[in-house]
Amino acid sequence: MLLAALLLASSLPAVATSDYVTDQAGVLWPSTRQWLQSELAAYRQATGHQVYVWLGQRAGQAPPEQWAGDDSAVLEVFVADSKVQIVAGPALRGSLSEAQSERIIDDEILPKIRAGHLNGAITYGVAAMLQTITPGFANVAPPKPTPQVAALRAFTYVVFAFFGIALILGVATRAVAR
Repeated sequence: MLLAALLLASSLPAVATSDYVTDQAGVLWPSTRQWLQSELAAYRQATGHQVYVWLGQRAGQAPPEQWAGDDSAVLEVFVADSKVQIVAGPALRGSLSEAQSERIIDDEILPKIRAGHLNGAITYGVAAMLQTITPGFANVAPPKPTPQVAALRAFTYVVFAFFGIALILGVATRAVAR
C-alpha cells in the first residue's frame, strides 16, 4: 500500500536551482521531464513560487526536503518504497495545506500510479499542486501521450496478444495430441 505523508519543513534553507526535476529513479520519459521543466520554470517566472519534483528509489537516498524553502514545495516520489509526499515551505502552507496535499496525492497521483501510469501521475500531480497554490494560474495542462507512446502501447498489446494466442494454441495442440 502506498503511504502518503506531508513533511513540514520549517527551518530548512531553500536551494537555488533551475533544475526543477530530479529523476534519480530513471522513470520519467524525456517528454515528461521536458514538460515539467518548462512548466515549473514558467510557473516560477509568473508567480515567484518554486515547485520541484524529486524521484528516487528509496526515501533515504537524498534529502529533497531541503528544497522546501520558505516559498517552495516539492513533490517527492520514492518508487521502490511506494511512497509519495508533498513538502511545502512555510509561505505556501496556507495555500498548499496538509489536507490539500493529501487530496492531490489521493485523487490525482495514487490512482494513476496504481493504473501503471507513473508519468501521468507526476504531471497531473504537479498540475494540481500549481493550481492549488495559485488558483488563477491557467497555464497548466498536462501533456497528452505522444504518437510514439501510443504506438509503443499498441505494439505491446499486439505482442502480448500474439504470445497469448500462441500459448493457447500450444496447449490446445498438446491436448488434442494426447
